[in-house]
Order: sequence, then structure tokens, then C-alpha cells
Amino acid sequence: MSAARDNKFLIIFWSVIAVGSLALGVLLFFAYQNYSEVSVTYDKQATELARLQALKPFPDTGNLKALEAEKSRFAGRIGELRSELSGYEIPLEDVTPNAFQDRLREMVSSVVKDAAAAGVALPEKFYLGFNPYENELPSAAAAPALLRQLKSMDFLVRALINGRATSIKVLERRMLAVESGSAPSAAGVKKSTTPLVTSDIVRVAFQGEAGSVRTVLNNIVSAKSFFIVRSLSVTNGQTKGPQRGAGASAAASGSSGGTSIFGGAAGDAGAKAAGKEGRLQFILGKEKIDTDLLIEIPDFAEPDAAPAAKTAGDPQAR
Repeated sequence: MSAARDNKFLIIFWSVIAVGSLALGVLLFFAYQNYSEVSVTYDKQATELARLQALKPFPDTGNLKALEAEKSRFAGRIGELRSELSGYEIPLEDVTPNAFQDRLREMVSSVVKDAAAAGVALPEKFYLGFNPYENELPSAAAAPALLRQLKSMDFLVRALINGRATSIKVLERRMLAVESGSAPSAAGVKKSTTPLVTSDIVRVAFQGEAGSVRTVLNNIVSAKSFFIVRSLSVTNGQTKGPQRGAGASAAASGSSGGTSIFGGAAGDAGAKAAGKEGRLQFILGKEKIDTDLLIEIPDFAEPDAAPAAKTAGDPQAR
């Protein structure tokens, strides 16, 4: 005891060893307890995963009914949208090739008459873009689609005439796929193979004053049907400005009528001459504008249940 009392270093050393061993034991105990809990949880999850992976899928009756209801609701909303969109386009008419050609001649004659009355110049060999069918009949499958496109062309030309365009320079249309026989008609094609949206492309070039161009564009974009302006090119018809001093010489010649500066006889004659020959000329606002439009006319696929009344899509019914 005397040796241990004399050597305090050994007492402190062994005391630290004892306390450290006790603390290490406590930590090991709690770590093992935590390990046991995690190990049990892991084993449960691994067992559940293995069970789920071994199961064969089988639909639950409640989930299957909910899925069918959601599909039915979605299909109904899509049908409503397609019905609404189809109401904004010109409806297809069941027409024969001969009837189409008769309607074409009637529309061309009416447009030519109205354009002449309004003073609108038409291009040479004007036939609303349907020149091949002036003397030839279209196929029976293409006649309904051609008649719908004819109505669109007639609306565009009348928008130009009513907008007071000076002249129509170009009126072209892209040939329909059904005309060349590369696509079946809308009536004979299956619903599953019909594209949701197809487009007709029309090019219109005309000349008119700035106010006329604005009126024409407003008439086109405010139609009941979809007429989408894909490109717009505007060129000033007057490419050269007025000559400098053209009006000054006339005014100078008119002001040299006499010596009075108070509007005497000589001054009145000079003022009248200046009014006739040196009248103020406007530089901007009176020139003609050449406008070139590329217009897309979308054609939406027919819904499964067509609406009862679809005549509201006619652009003329406004």
C-alpha cells in the first residue's frame, strides 16, 4: 500500500483505464442495440422486396374502374375539343365532280363581276387558283375537299375586294394530296389513321394603299374559320422619292407675276398660278403597298360524333 501511495502515477493511470473501459463498454452496448434494430428492419424490407418481385401483377377492381373512368373522361374532353374546333372550319359537302365544276364557274363569274364593279384588277387567266378544273373534272374523291378549299379561296378574294385593294397580282394554292391520289378522301379513311390536323397553303399577293392593306388583314384574321398568316411581306410600291425642287420651281414661277407685295393685281395672279402649278405634294401616305401573304388553313380531323349544326364555320356566315 505504501508503494501504491507513493506512486500516484500508477493510481491515475489505472483509474483512467477503468473509466475508459466502462465508457467503451457502454458505447458498444448501445451500438450493438442499434445494429440489431437496423438489421431487423433491413431483413423485413428485403423480405418484402423479394415477395413483391415474385408476385404476378393482377389488377385491382377498384383501381381498374378508376382507370376506365379517367380514360372515359379524357376521351370525352378530347371529343368536345375536336367538335368545337370542327365548328370553326368550313364543312365538307358531298358533291359530285360536275356539281363542283358548276359551283366553280359560278363563283369565278361572281368574283370577276364584283371585282370589276369595285375597280380591282385581277391577274391574267384568273380562275380562283383552280385553272386545271376549268375544262377538266376532278375525281369523285377529291370533289368535296376541293369545294371546301374553293370556299376559302372565294372568301380571301372577297376580303381583298371589300378591302378596296387596287389589284390582285397572285392567287395560288397548294395542290391537295387527294387530288393526286396519294391520300384517301376524308369520308373513306379510317378514324385511326386520319391525322389530327392537316393544312392547306394559299399564297395571295396584292397591291393597295396602307388603309386598304389594314382592312384586308383585319378581314382575314377576323373570319369565323382559321386563316393563319404564316408569312407577310410588305414592299413600298414607290421605290424612288420625289425629285428635289420639283414644286419649288412652280411656286417661284407663280410668284413672279408683278411688283406688288401686298396682294395687288399682279400678286393675285401669281398666287393663283402658284396654287395650280405649285400645289403641295405629299411624300408619304399616298404610295401603293405591295403585300405578299402566305396563309395556312388548318383542317381538323372529324370527331367521332359530329355536331348537328356545323354551318357556323362558313367564313361568309358573319
